Amino acid sequence: MPAIAFARDVPERTGTPGVRLKLLLAWAVGSDVFLLSIGLLYIGRPTQTAPRADVVWYFIAAGLVAGAIVFFVATRSLAAPLMELRRGVRRVQGGIWRSGSR
Repeated sequence: MPAIAFARDVPERTGTPGVRLKLLLAWAVGSDVFLLSIGLLYIGRPTQTAPRADVVWYFIAAGLVAGAIVFFVATRSLAAPLMELRRGVRRVQGGIWRSGSR
């Protein structure tokens, strides 16, 4: 009976973003925004005056925290479908091809 699961073609695309796009967005939001902010601190300043150190360290700390949060969310969104697939494979291996039946 598990052959029924493979009777149709596998859909090419779903309506959700792919792995590559999710990772690119996570990278951009988690690190690039704050790196760009640090770089912008120097624009328009006279060369002899640097931004205050506490401001720079604030952006570094905020970037680390935001990067960790974005990384956690991105990896979780990538891992969830794989975990669901793993559960489905276990059910098929166990002879359960339809919810609750053998």
